[in-house]
Amino acid sequence: MQLIFTFDDIVVPQGGFTNRFVSYSSLTGANVSGSLQLENNLILGLSSSYLSDSKLGTEVEESSGSLSVGFATPISGATDFSASVNFIRSEVEVCNLTNCADDSEATSTAIAYRYEF
Repeated sequence: MQLIFTFDDIVVPQGGFTNRFVSYSSLTGANVSGSLQLENNLILGLSSSYLSDSKLGTEVEESSGSLSVGFATPISGATDFSASVNFIRSEVEVCNLTNCADDSEATSTAIAYRYEF
């Protein structure tokens, strides 16, 4: 379980005809994730995260959740090869005094090589 993650150097125009910019040097939030391997082959994973900060009439917010499904194949007694597909729902919103902008959704794939000591 991860509890802290940080994003650096986000700059947001303050808006409202101020011609000023607000700098977020770091945002802190929470991330909870976990995975489970079933029947030595099927891998299921869940993850959720949230972060938010506001100052001087601006706000930055991010939230996401993901579901991953994968398959592991043993190569030797201590080595596995796995492949997975992640379905991600993510929303990022940045607001200032006059406007809000947001973006969402993504998918990804992963291939991994795992060695157990």
